[in-house]
Amino acid sequence: NADLAVANMEFTLAGEPYSGYPAFSAPDDFAEHIAKCGFDIFLCANNHIYDKGSAGTARTLKIYKELSNKYGIRYTGLTESSEEREENLSLTVIRKGMKISFINMTYGTNLGATDHWPKVLYQSEKEKISNALSKAETESDITIALPHWGTEYELLHSESQAVTAEWLINGGADLIIGTHPHVAQDVGRINGVEVAYSLGNLVSNMSAANTQLGLMATIKIVRHPNGDVSLLPLELTHLWCSRPGGLTNSYTVIPIEDFIGRRDLWLNDWDYEKMVTTYERVRKTHNNEY
Repeated sequence: NADLAVANMEFTLAGEPYSGYPAFSAPDDFAEHIAKCGFDIFLCANNHIYDKGSAGTARTLKIYKELSNKYGIRYTGLTESSEEREENLSLTVIRKGMKISFINMTYGTNLGATDHWPKVLYQSEKEKISNALSKAETESDITIALPHWGTEYELLHSESQAVTAEWLINGGADLIIGTHPHVAQDVGRINGVEVAYSLGNLVSNMSAANTQLGLMATIKIVRHPNGDVSLLPLELTHLWCSRPGGLTNSYTVIPIEDFIGRRDLWLNDWDYEKMVTTYERVRKTHNNEY
């Protein structure tokens, strides 16, 4: 029901043979299913985007372009030419008269940088990011920075994330939504701007502590009668990715708050108990701030 739904796509579509960790290649119909489910924007800047080399990245982009023609999806964080890189480091979308810019970057890639196109936007490319932020500030009502950053499995953000967040905000970001640590991290505010340091996983085969709990961030943007635009406080929904044999025989993502007290729905009690204890532990670590 969102006007815009955004997903971090932390895999490639490099074709067969399909593979999981540590070098991902997912079936094309996985991305198509996500598009059919209503997601509008795919984030490509993450540490796995070069898992299958430049050829795998190029094929991923080719599939996204086909999905764009078929379903109208957009993508950002990855460009296929120097001309596109100069023009499209930020993605600007118009919905209901609002102009929203998205800037997606990653701390690094597992196989390192490449001289071949397509190229991902790295967090270290400060000048390019500054230019993208400035461009977004002049043409958009709201600028959202989407960094792939932080320390994996840490429930609290690092000092490095805070420093980068402040730099992004000083550059013009109105909101920051982060990914990468595979767990939900705390939410803070810097100079009045909200920072969700990590939303954690959505759909994943991970089962280590805290990795099955993720967050969905709902962003509401308001245009006032005088024409000014403002962001309402973030709304965060705790999600649980139940693996096969838990709630159902497949991967099932649910809003946790709606399922607490409904143990009878589960195939196995252990997944329900793990969900509840994880939810309580994460909220306690985050001081129940959301």
